[in-house]
Amino acid sequence: MILGYHYGTVEDIELVWSLIALVGLSFSVFNLKDSLGDLRFLKRKKVANGRLAVARANMYTELSRTIIQAIFLNIGILALLLPAPPAEKLPPLQLAIAVGIRWGFTVSASLLALNTYLSHNLRKHLTEGDNGR
Repeated sequence: MILGYHYGTVEDIELVWSLIALVGLSFSVFNLKDSLGDLRFLKRKKVANGRLAVARANMYTELSRTIIQAIFLNIGILALLLPAPPAEKLPPLQLAIAVGIRWGFTVSASLLALNTYLSHNLRKHLTEGDNGR
């Protein structure tokens, strides 16, 4: 046990980062669908200015966020399936690496989920006045 409690072979930090990744993936998929809708709307209205370029860039950004969150979720699921680390005390270097990896995934997934949520709010605010969108 490195950071917290075990639930069988599952550590709480693995559970936390998996849940964060799941929430982030849900936001990302929603935003990807929304950004594709924005792009289709602009193409349908024959908008060919910077707004179309921004919509295309947003779509690619949301696609990459979706892929990254899916990777985080897969890593979390795999971590949940691995046996718990040994109960004996780890050497300091191994402990630092294990803590860094676990918290690195958790913080990265959290920041990406927050960024996705903020992007959704910005898109919603910017498209409020569009007809049909």
